[in-house]
Amino acid sequence: MTVEGELKMLRVIKRLAQDYPIAIKSTFLGAHAFPTEYKENHSAYIDIIINEMLPKIAEESLADYIDAFLETGYFSVAETERIMEAGKQYGLQAKIHVNQFTAINGIAACVKHNALSVDHLEIVTEEDIEALKNIPTKVKVEIFNILRLSNDDKLVIFQKLGEVTLLILLKRLDLQQVVLISLGKMMIYQVSQFI
Repeated sequence: MTVEGELKMLRVIKRLAQDYPIAIKSTFLGAHAFPTEYKENHSAYIDIIINEMLPKIAEESLADYIDAFLETGYFSVAETERIMEAGKQYGLQAKIHVNQFTAINGIAACVKHNALSVDHLEIVTEEDIEALKNIPTKVKVEIFNILRLSNDDKLVIFQKLGEVTLLILLKRLDLQQVVLISLGKMMIYQVSQFI
């Protein structure tokens, strides 16, 4: 990942948005992984994101959102919070990838910083669920990820029609349905409706 490489991708998206009559939104994801030369110096790379990439992105109005991969071995909670705060200064709302492999209190940090969405959520703890209750953050779980969870019954979060909905996925070999519980109502959907 380089400053010019990131800017080039965002410029292409901006050009597409200008040339086609459809809504196209862009997300700056410079914080997906640390480049090799910054594996041992995370702070230096985050400084580049904040002090070089973000000002140029803002100057050219290249992004609508800012994203980071908040996960063990990638960007820590503290590092992601720095990135979310910097994005806010440039009018970029956070959409964070979190809890794909581990739960490290990243969801609570996203809620604290008013992230627009938290994505992945393959690992969800009781604390994560508590953090998500009654907050504006939208929640998204890719259906592919839901369907490949372990065979145990899992409680995950799912976004349905813009509202935060608890999804209980009873993952068994014969499962053809998922159960959505929303505002006290239970709705059963065929898995095929989501694929």
